[in-house]
Amino acid sequence: MLKKIKIEKLFGDFDYEMELKKGGVTILTGPNGYGKTTILKILHAFFTKNTLFFSRISFRNIILSLEKKEIRVFNSTGDVHTSSALIQIEGYDPPTKALPGIKENIPPPSNRPSEYRHSVIFRWEIENKPPYESEMLRTDAQIKEFKESMPDIGDAYFIGEQRIIKFSSGEKRFSLSIEEYAKELAGEIAKTFDELRMVSQRLDMSFPKRLINESNRISEEDFDERYKALRKKQKLLNSYGMSVIEGGEVASFSEDDAKVLLIYLSDMEKRLAVFDDILEKLDIFSNILNKKDFSQKRVKITPKYGFFWEKEGMAEKETGEKGLPLKNLSSGEQQQAIFWYELIFKAHPGTLVLIDEPETSLHIVWQKEVINDLLKIAELRDLSIIVTTHSPYIIAEHWNLTVDLWDLHSGEITE
Repeated sequence: MLKKIKIEKLFGDFDYEMELKKGGVTILTGPNGYGKTTILKILHAFFTKNTLFFSRISFRNIILSLEKKEIRVFNSTGDVHTSSALIQIEGYDPPTKALPGIKENIPPPSNRPSEYRHSVIFRWEIENKPPYESEMLRTDAQIKEFKESMPDIGDAYFIGEQRIIKFSSGEKRFSLSIEEYAKELAGEIAKTFDELRMVSQRLDMSFPKRLINESNRISEEDFDERYKALRKKQKLLNSYGMSVIEGGEVASFSEDDAKVLLIYLSDMEKRLAVFDDILEKLDIFSNILNKKDFSQKRVKITPKYGFFWEKEGMAEKETGEKGLPLKNLSSGEQQQAIFWYELIFKAHPGTLVLIDEPETSLHIVWQKEVINDLLKIAELRDLSIIVTTHSPYIIAEHWNLTVDLWDLHSGEITE
């Protein structure tokens, strides 16, 4: 996990050194033009190996301190306003050919031919050895090879300020994010049922052999406890329209059937275990959205449509089986659904989540709830979250979680 960030001469002017806050959420504040969003993009570029990004910003030095290593990017020209960079990864031996002194042979940015225009030079520092410089990376294939050779430092997910519209580069079209995510969730639920079918098939095929070879028996106390837990999970699945019980249920414990019941419970636990991850996400997602005041609307999860909103007090025949049209939700309602969907379903445990101005289109009441919800999700999903904001309502009572760029730059650090 990321622990500390140091940036020298960002845009040629700003020096920052900051540690991430304990508890999983750090709030980045500061005036316009001080680089809040750029810092998020720098971090995203590091974690996603977008090495060319560093040739497009002006800086002198960037250092990320992680739990077990440091990663550094240096400006290769000595001029903070030019656009070449050197990457240094502590303890990493690059597979590319070492070409000492290559940077002295590179034309100045203004005189470079077109093939150099977006090139980046990379340098690694290996323990007890002098630094080496790699050859220029000019082609997509070379850049891909370099990225694949770089060590993984973790995952990062960026949630930008503009969230309502998505552009699909493959289909070359714009679409509403909320509609795309509803379809995506329906697809994820379908994949989970596919996994259930495969698990069930393996268990059914091996059942006779396992029954013959089983020598253990289950006690009535153990049966009652495990069966109760299964019923609870089944009830939760049913609430999302995801019933998985086929055939009859066990009526009660029987000593004569103790061996069969042991195998039955074990098999059901394995079947339902395939839903554990998506159930946790659905529970967080629906609970967060349904505690908001959505003008008498509630979010509903179904395998067919993913999620939709239904109007409280209206019958299904009035709204249809897929509820209210998602495009008819207000911009604030769409922002809420998209924001929490991305955070919960797209950021895997252990991910660094970078959120740019979550207050967009949100009412003050909703803004005041954001950090509390983020803190809960950071703990539940093992996330590290950095948020940029201009809104004191987002910060609310959490000023202890803020890092202010104006204070860092001016040296007026306050506790």
